[in-house]
Amino acid sequence: MKKLCVLVIVAVALLIPTSGCFAGGPWRGKVIEAETKKPIEGAAVVAVWYSETRLNPAGSSPTPLKVEETVTNAGGEFNFDSKYFADIPILRQISGPDFLVYKPGYNVFQISYVSNEHKLYRDEVANIELPKLENNKDRLKALNGAEGFRSIFRESTPKLNKIIKEENNYLGFGLK
Repeated sequence: MKKLCVLVIVAVALLIPTSGCFAGGPWRGKVIEAETKKPIEGAAVVAVWYSETRLNPAGSSPTPLKVEETVTNAGGEFNFDSKYFADIPILRQISGPDFLVYKPGYNVFQISYVSNEHKLYRDEVANIELPKLENNKDRLKALNGAEGFRSIFRESTPKLNKIIKEENNYLGFGLK
């Protein structure tokens, strides 16, 4: 009986049409200092795409599908290529990406793709302005924002982890 159930499940799974889901991109931006408009090199930029199950009787919530990160170059620029995911459209919805941009000494920048404020558009270069922080209290607040994000995606964000560790050391916490 178990073998029959497994065969039925496999047969049904093979009959359900799958398609490639275009999740947007490329996503390009330039991180600049808010006051001087000069590029910021070495800022961590993290992008997260989500999957949400549509036919969940208990209700659904988005779960991370893909996490990517990069660091801005000398011109403050970053790039994430276009994304395609195998998908069963009636069963799941793909959303994102959400972005986090963090550089010690600057305010943290977080944006949800669904937000109408500061949207990053496909095929356009977005300028992301980070205000410079003047004191350790504000730096700690920005660090806490980045730490909250990192706590969810720790294993997928080694570049962000390194930058957060450096800021912890600068602020005197010396965390690993």
